[in-house]
Amino acid sequence: KSCQDPRTPWRGSKKGNLHVGQTLHFSCDKCYQFRGSPNRTCQSDLRWSGRQPTCTAARCKVLHHPTNGRIIAHSRYCGGEQTEFICYSGYKLKGSRRITCQSDGSWSAVSPTCVGKGCPDPGRPRNGNVKGLFGFGEKVYYTCDECYKLKGPANRKCQANEKWTGTQPTCEPVMCSFLPNPVNGYLTSNSKQCNSIVQYHCDYGYQLNGSPRRRCQSDGSRTGNEPVCELKSCQDPGTPWRGNKKGNLQVGQTLHFSCDQCYQLR
Repeated sequence: KSCQDPRTPWRGSKKGNLHVGQTLHFSCDKCYQFRGSPNRTCQSDLRWSGRQPTCTAARCKVLHHPTNGRIIAHSRYCGGEQTEFICYSGYKLKGSRRITCQSDGSWSAVSPTCVGKGCPDPGRPRNGNVKGLFGFGEKVYYTCDECYKLKGPANRKCQANEKWTGTQPTCEPVMCSFLPNPVNGYLTSNSKQCNSIVQYHCDYGYQLNGSPRRRCQSDGSRTGNEPVCELKSCQDPGTPWRGNKKGNLQVGQTLHFSCDQCYQLR
C-alpha cells in the first residue's frame, strides 16, 4: 500500500518512497528557508504524518544607513547582490564594506560604522611647541621658545587621507648681527646670541652719547640705538669783563685769556 504523493515543495526536494511505514525527507534549495515537517511518514490509514513543508526565499532584516555614511547597494534576499556601505568625506568605515544575506536569514557580518578620520600626532619641534586637534579638517599651530624662530609653516591641516599638509617646521636659534666698534671707542662681549648684551666704551677724552648697553632680542634686533663717542668738554668758564678768550672747551685743549687795553690780567 502507498500514500498519495504529497508533492515536492517549490524550490525544494524530497527523498524516500510512498509505501506505508516509509518516511519522506524534505529539504529546501540554497537561499530558501524550510517551514513545516522535514520528515513525513506514510501511516497505515494512508495519511501522511506532520505538515506539508514549504520553501520561502530567505530574507534578512532591513539595514539602515550608518551615521555619517550611506548604503549604495542593497539586497535583503539571499543570493542577491552584496550590500555595500560608504562613509562621507572625513570618515572611514569600521567593519566590513560589503555584507551578504545568507541562506539562514542572517547577514554575513554586522553593519559597519563610520568613524571620524584623524591624523597621527605630528610631534613638536625641538625648542618649540604644537597645539591643536588631530581630527579631519582640524589644524595644529606651531610656536618656538624664546630666542628661537620658526622655519616652515606656522600651521598644518589634517586632510581626508589622514596626512598633514605641508612639512614639519623647525625652530632655529635667533642670531643678531655683529656690531662695529664706535669711532673713538670699542665694544666688550660682542656676541650674536639671543639675550647677550654688548657694552660700549669710549677712548680717553671721549664720552658716550646713547645707549651704553644693547641686548640681542628674540626677533633678531637689538635694544636701544647705536651710540657715538664724542669729545669730552669742560664747562665754559666764561669771558672776563673787559677781556676775551681764545680756544675750545675740549679735554686737553687750552683757553687763552687776555684783557683789553688799559686793563691788567689777574
